[in-house]
Amino acid sequence: MDNTKLSKDEFLLFAKIKFCLEHDREEYEGIKESISLFKSAMKAQKSYVIISELESAGQGIKQKEFYDYAERTLENFDDSETFKEQINKKIIEILPQVKTEEGKEKLRTYATEILNLSEDIFSVQLFCVFKKQELKDFLVLKSINENITNLQETDVVSLKALTCLVMASYDDFEALGDIIDVKGKKSNPDTYAKIIQYIALGERHKNSYGQFEQLINVMRQWYPIYQKIKDIREEYPRENYRQPKDFIKPIPGIDLYNKYRNYLTDQNTGSHYVDFGEEMESATT
Repeated sequence: MDNTKLSKDEFLLFAKIKFCLEHDREEYEGIKESISLFKSAMKAQKSYVIISELESAGQGIKQKEFYDYAERTLENFDDSETFKEQINKKIIEILPQVKTEEGKEKLRTYATEILNLSEDIFSVQLFCVFKKQELKDFLVLKSINENITNLQETDVVSLKALTCLVMASYDDFEALGDIIDVKGKKSNPDTYAKIIQYIALGERHKNSYGQFEQLINVMRQWYPIYQKIKDIREEYPRENYRQPKDFIKPIPGIDLYNKYRNYLTDQNTGSHYVDFGEEMESATT
């Protein structure tokens, strides 16, 4: 499971950020939910734009009836499966009443995009909020998504470069602030840069991180056994006891443990960004 990719600086940066988010620590404190909302917005931005364009185009009575029904149903959203049943039932009812093939195709497209949104509760919630905003808000998402997609590898690692990118389109990001809960002291270019960095690194390392998690889970099973062996050795030191040969053998796995423990420890503060199962707390050296 120990792969050379897991030792690269970019991956270790992602592992550190992820740990801080999950434990609400350091400069990532309080932005975990904002990241979830932002990810949902980026994931759904294409559907948002298509839906909005269809609603803005010319529409017949039956099309408008279906759009209004879908919007009301979303506002009372309970779960994805129920919503799908409601939308599919309505589209079957409405389609035969639409005269043109073009109108039918627009309804099918609208239904498809609405159903895509229903896969993610955050996407649904954001859509309902956006519906109360102007159309340009949907286009803001499209613009931001394009900027993120065009990021180069060096840009993702450099928080400074990402902050410059945010500053160039800061009006767009500020338009999202209230919607993704970036308010008060959190509302600044650095916060948006951290959000973009985490999402971009997550996309790049989603497969590697799964491998890393498997490795750490194995190490968590290993750690209590290692700790018991270590305690026994310390309880019976060589100076006071005749030790068996096994006492001086290297403990299997210790090199791997030290490797990631060192990689994911802040050398200035002693804070750890990986949990092998020991009590995790900030320490100073």
